[in-house]
Amino acid sequence: MEDRASQYHREMSAFIMDEIDEGVPAPSKSEPGKLARLSSMQFQELATDVYDELKRRQSPVQDMPFLHVRDHYHPKRNQARQKLATLSRAKFVDLVLDVNEELKRRFSHKLAGPQGYGAPSDAASY
Repeated sequence: MEDRASQYHREMSAFIMDEIDEGVPAPSKSEPGKLARLSSMQFQELATDVYDELKRRQSPVQDMPFLHVRDHYHPKRNQARQKLATLSRAKFVDLVLDVNEELKRRFSHKLAGPQGYGAPSDAASY
């Protein structure tokens, strides 16, 4: 997960900024620590699924109404992945922000890169 954390963080931060630029209200922060209670494996799966949904939503080819079922995933995880597609744009942006904040918390030592929304030094600015 550490290898992907930086990529997820960078792309999620860019997504949040793009959404705000397009007029989606700035995300509201959820209950602090909500995602912190997830185990490393649970959070890794959630971050991967949210990232996959982000990429699906950004795809210029919208031939998938939801993420594909993966045979090696538990049926409940596949169901949760499909439910991500039903989130409104604003709710999905909120979820991306929450996951991105937890990525920063768990992997701040690995997250280095360009400054932007959600970058480690901007933590107090929103």
